[in-house]
Amino acid sequence: MSISNDIKETLEEVGTQYSVKQGTTTLAASEYLDYDLQTTTNPFLRNFFLDATLPFDTTASVGNVLTFSTTGDKYLLMNKQAELFENSVLDYQTVLYKCNVSGELLRPSGEDSWSDQSYHKETQFGAPYATGVNCLMVEPIVGNDLDIQQELATLNIFKDQVYIPHHYGVQLFDRFAPFSGEYYRIEGIITRQFAGVDVCKIGEDTR
Repeated sequence: MSISNDIKETLEEVGTQYSVKQGTTTLAASEYLDYDLQTTTNPFLRNFFLDATLPFDTTASVGNVLTFSTTGDKYLLMNKQAELFENSVLDYQTVLYKCNVSGELLRPSGEDSWSDQSYHKETQFGAPYATGVNCLMVEPIVGNDLDIQQELATLNIFKDQVYIPHHYGVQLFDRFAPFSGEYYRIEGIITRQFAGVDVCKIGEDTR
C-alpha cells in the first residue's frame, strides 16, 4: 500500500536506525523508527519509556530487543499495535522499555553441597542457559516518586522487578546474574501482563 511505503520512507529519512535481536539471533540489521521523548516528572516513564512508530513491514515482535545504531541503547519491545487503514497496516504503534542491565540466567541443578567452614548447604547451578540477556531492572517506586497514585496501580511496582523476554523461559527460583556481579533469585513471575515479556519479582540470592 502506497501510504504504508510513504510512512516507511519518511521513517528512513528522519527516523532512528535500529537493529532487531531475539536472544543472540539478529532478525534485522537495519530498520528505522520514530519516537516521542517523555517530558513527565515520573522517574520510570522519563528514564525508561518510549512511544515509538515502527514501519508496516518491521521484523520486530514483542519481546525482541531493539538496539539504536547511533547510541547503542537497547530497548525491549513491550507492546505492538497495528495502525490500520482500509484493512491494511499503515505502521505499528509500540511501547519500548529501555534495558539497563545485561546478565546471565542460571537454573538450580537439583544438587546441593555443604560448606566445610560454615556447614551451610549451598545450591548448585549448572552452566548459564542464557547469557547476554538484556532487560530492565527497576527498584520499587512509591510515594512522592509518582505523579499520581493511579500511576502506581498501573505500573504495579512494589518490589524489585526485572523485565525479561519470554522466549528465555525463565522459571521460579532461577538465578539472574547481572554482569555487574550481583545475584538475584526469581521469586515470582507475571506472565500475562505483556505478551512477550515476563515481569519477574526478584530478591537477593544468597544460595
